Amino acid sequence: MEPSEAIALARALLRSNRPGEADDVLWSAIEESPNSAALHLEFGQTAMERGRKGEAEAALKTAAALDPRASEIPLALAELALRSDRPADALRYARRADEIAPGPAASLKAALAQIGLERWSDAEVMLTRLLKVRPSDAQVLAGLARVRLHQARAQEARDLALAALRVQPRRAQHHVLLGQCLLALRQPVLALQAFRVARQIDPGNADAATLYDEALDRLGGVEAARSAFEAAVKSAPLPAQLPALSILGEFLEANGFTDGAVDVLHTIVQRSPGNVDALTSLARIRRFVHRDDPDIGSIEAALSTATSPGDRQALGFALGKVLDDLGDYGTALASYAEANRTRRAQVEFSLERERRIFSAIAEAFGADVIERHRGATDANAGPRPIFVIGMPRSGTTLVEQILAGADDLYAGGELPFLRLAAEQVVMADPILRAARFIGSAKPSAWGDIARHYRAQLSPLARSKSVVTDKLPHNFQLVGLISLAFPEAAIVHISRDPMDNCLSMFRANFLASGMAFTFDQAELGQYYNLYRGLMEHWRRVLPGRMYELSYEDLVATPETATQALFAHCELRWTPSILDFHRRRSEVRTASLVQVRRPLHRNSVDRAARYGPGLEPLRAALSQDGAT
Repeated sequence: MEPSEAIALARALLRSNRPGEADDVLWSAIEESPNSAALHLEFGQTAMERGRKGEAEAALKTAAALDPRASEIPLALAELALRSDRPADALRYARRADEIAPGPAASLKAALAQIGLERWSDAEVMLTRLLKVRPSDAQVLAGLARVRLHQARAQEARDLALAALRVQPRRAQHHVLLGQCLLALRQPVLALQAFRVARQIDPGNADAATLYDEALDRLGGVEAARSAFEAAVKSAPLPAQLPALSILGEFLEANGFTDGAVDVLHTIVQRSPGNVDALTSLARIRRFVHRDDPDIGSIEAALSTATSPGDRQALGFALGKVLDDLGDYGTALASYAEANRTRRAQVEFSLERERRIFSAIAEAFGADVIERHRGATDANAGPRPIFVIGMPRSGTTLVEQILAGADDLYAGGELPFLRLAAEQVVMADPILRAARFIGSAKPSAWGDIARHYRAQLSPLARSKSVVTDKLPHNFQLVGLISLAFPEAAIVHISRDPMDNCLSMFRANFLASGMAFTFDQAELGQYYNLYRGLMEHWRRVLPGRMYELSYEDLVATPETATQALFAHCELRWTPSILDFHRRRSEVRTASLVQVRRPLHRNSVDRAARYGPGLEPLRAALSQDGAT
């Protein structure tokens, strides 16, 4: 395939929301035409947008060497340097682009680099000039907002940040900027919400997480924040009360104020009948016992009139949960299945591609490779990580909430830092390009990865010395963890395969990375890939993981948690088992479950659904798996 054809095909795949296939097309084309600057540029820009900065930099530098006169390449390198907090490099690349083709694009990159270098006057002059030419450019607006904030002109900064958000409402950093402006205006309640939104958009945004905690401290803690949100609702003018109620409801639900959240959600539904967000939240946090419950009628009515796929999907999962509560498992499963079909039609997923990825990881991190690279020392200063891994809905959130009761431990949640740190150091993705990654890793890489990773943990941890990282899919990186963090605890949570897969099938996952959960057969086959990779890690790294089954945890919680804490070198106390009483924010699909004491209600749950789960059962039984 010609480079131009590959680029056109990759762009078409991206427009069709098939980024994985686009990635594969570009990579194959590069292997066929390694001297095409256009291909390297396209791959670098695609990798940058997907957060793979190391691969992006390697591709863009190759492109620059192949075509030194293409201004798009230094512009892309300048953008990457800005995203990597390297303003001096960004300014150098921006000036190079301006030499090749002077224009506002290069001027904008240079202005943003000047902000990073704290040359505020230079940045102000450049951005004020650019605003006349690009009055609706979100980067110009946000950059000038940062200048105004530095100049203590917080009101102007807030207005500019809001203008940037109108252009790019899903840019997490714009919400962070708005929150900073609101803090400067002494509006910590609104700032807290801005940081919450930023964390929802980008869970790995360290600025948002750190500033959220600071805003919460400024308000006086979770209880005080609740009072402040409630006061904000009361004082809001009538047209603004509905959004304020939605913010309050989200906060109460995430922090375990279930009764208060239900009251708020009912108020929203009364004022806005058919409000999908409120109805789905009610279904998630309430326990239904009567078929004639008014909330059930509201959910069914909303589902019958829903037109958008997103609303049909959300309400379908909500109705399934309600029917589950009522014990109508067959009808509940049908509702889940329809909601999953709706979601599956919107996303890319290739089981064959996943097989290749899993196989490449196992091959790259074989016993001989691990032995050859062993010896790296995790002697870096910074918080001590505990990696909690396993399939989603296996109990990783529950285990982290239990560990969060330990003194001097910060529950980090699902952090993306490990993969990004590895990719940034080696300039190859350790999952998608495992063979290239391990082939490019120098002896110093493992210590460098640990340093990069800890540098991201430190702002989150603040004064804590231990941080949990419970990104479930780090199960793909056990080999990497073992080499970069030879002393770190790796806690692997496993659960009965049928129960685990059913729990995923019942969850309304929005992330495209969870596309394997939307079809029973694909879900079961993906689970087999996971089991196979975990067996590989046990063979090549015997005894390296601490194995904990969900069933053992709920059957003998005191014994299981004492052993877990001993392995993680944490002090256990009986209050550890009161994790469900803590007021701490939970941002995963398991937020309702971890607000209850340990129980066995979800053990053998799949048996209630009978033949409706046969496609899943058949898939799990393949290759001798049971």
